[in-house]
Amino acid sequence: MSYKYINGYFAATACIRSILSNKNYFVPKQNSTYSENLLFGIAGGIGIGYILWNYKSKNRKQLSLHFHNHWGKEIRTMTELSKRIGLDINITETTSSRKAYNNLRVTLDKGENIIVWVDRNKLPYNFEPLDKYEKTPHPIVITDFNKETNIVTVDDLAKGGFELTMDELKIARRNIPSLKNCSMQIKGYKPIELLSKAVVQGIDDFIEKISTTSQSFSLPALKKWAKLLASPANKKSWSIVFADNTDLFTTLAKVYENTTLYCKDGHGLRYMYADFLDEASLLLNITILKEIATVYRKAGDLWAKFANTSFPDTVAQFKQTKQLLIQKHKALNELGEASHTTLKTSSKQIQELYKECANKFPLTRKQKMDLFNEMAVGLMEIYQVELNAANLLFNTINETTVQAFRAESVVAGV
Repeated sequence: MSYKYINGYFAATACIRSILSNKNYFVPKQNSTYSENLLFGIAGGIGIGYILWNYKSKNRKQLSLHFHNHWGKEIRTMTELSKRIGLDINITETTSSRKAYNNLRVTLDKGENIIVWVDRNKLPYNFEPLDKYEKTPHPIVITDFNKETNIVTVDDLAKGGFELTMDELKIARRNIPSLKNCSMQIKGYKPIELLSKAVVQGIDDFIEKISTTSQSFSLPALKKWAKLLASPANKKSWSIVFADNTDLFTTLAKVYENTTLYCKDGHGLRYMYADFLDEASLLLNITILKEIATVYRKAGDLWAKFANTSFPDTVAQFKQTKQLLIQKHKALNELGEASHTTLKTSSKQIQELYKECANKFPLTRKQKMDLFNEMAVGLMEIYQVELNAANLLFNTINETTVQAFRAESVVAGV
């Protein structure tokens, strides 16, 4: 049976959903496959992460901006999700590229699909990424292997597959040593008795993470970021770090791209989480979850607004870059391997704009400060809405009915 491409939204959950759908693994007691929204929420859902790396010796700045829970630990996300819904998985890790290849061949020679982790920026079909130094852990599904040509076809969030030589795959797998050439095979499925339990576990996971005081991995990161944008006296402020504009174009472009394009719902994954809460409302019979979903959609709208504020159309080079990024991602999502020409052309034009803005940044110092202040205001607005939504969810999920459900689950041993 040929592999069906589903065009996912978030790599970790899209990989699992695709394999579940292709294996006809259904939701417990239902004759339907899992939605990706449901899997996303069960896996822990959304999060926030902000770090601006300033490599002074290299005069290089690098933004890390993420919108999912446990970012940087995608392997954990997928193993926890698998456990919560009853998947039997096999994880293989090795620091040896040769062993990784041999392990992979065992599975591929059987004609089975397998998930492998790669550095997204080393995938040839992505061409020139905005930040050529960034390393991004990213899972993909190998859907086919041609022994004669030594070429694999992979499922990577698109409506069709992409082809990679085994050497290209090896380079992408080994470029992040901490991933240890990780692969994951779904070997079987024993549906859990109570899907509600998995839903509550996912929400608990989200609440636990979003409630921490971390200024890099939780909601306080937004307040810290806003402060660094609007406080020019702070030595780590954007006005000082980007005084000479080095890498500012790339950083602002990444704010836009990460929020609205890599987050394929266009809203920092907040719309996706809201859709999960709508499903959770029915599964748990808690109607207020639909109201909380509305609050997260508002947060999503604010994130989309913030992305456009950060990279405004009023600046010709920014507007042109946005159009090219949109064109590039649309080609990736819709065309798969057939997107080669479009991707190559778009990537080349983006790099030309990058060089132009690196030589002469298109904003005056005052315009730059005004932009930073406007971004700070937007972040604080997002912070208040997200804090309100998280508190509502925390209070709701800790109501007596849910506590009673947890107790019943423990007694039942499910």
